[in-house]
Amino acid sequence: MIVKFDEIPEDGLALHLTETAWIPGEEISWQGPVDASIFLGKNGERILCEGSLRLTLLLDCDRCLEQFAAPLETEFKIDFELLPADLAQQDFASEHECSEAEMDVVYLEEPLIDIHATLAQQLYLAMPEKRLCGEECQGLCPVCGVNRNLEQCDCAKKSGLSPFGVLARLKH
Repeated sequence: MIVKFDEIPEDGLALHLTETAWIPGEEISWQGPVDASIFLGKNGERILCEGSLRLTLLLDCDRCLEQFAAPLETEFKIDFELLPADLAQQDFASEHECSEAEMDVVYLEEPLIDIHATLAQQLYLAMPEKRLCGEECQGLCPVCGVNRNLEQCDCAKKSGLSPFGVLARLKH
């Protein structure tokens, strides 16, 4: 969904999406309803974008590799601004040092906002870096590979090895 700068009314444009075409389905799994809201407002030459996302992601636990449901709710603010014509022809990123005020500004070469791309980007930014099904997750046994949340193994007892055994030898 593309919105042109000149299609945004002076009092702003509110969009509410429950469809999922913007979610990169080949990379991200989800379940249940999806709720995405965006408000685009004008502030001089800038377009101010405020929005929120609400959905339940299906993620793989980093410790036990089991899939789990993770509710995600996030809000975001982005400023869109059209690059000046003389800078649009150049490589803006390599020729311009951003000031503190420009850090949350997305510069566009054309007066078009890709709503689906913006929502997908915000989804990626809001996803957790460490994905755990629970803080108490025990993960997989490094010897036999069993999921220690579901069953116990005797690998640590059988081997008699401790990951701290090397430190004990340093003490002597």
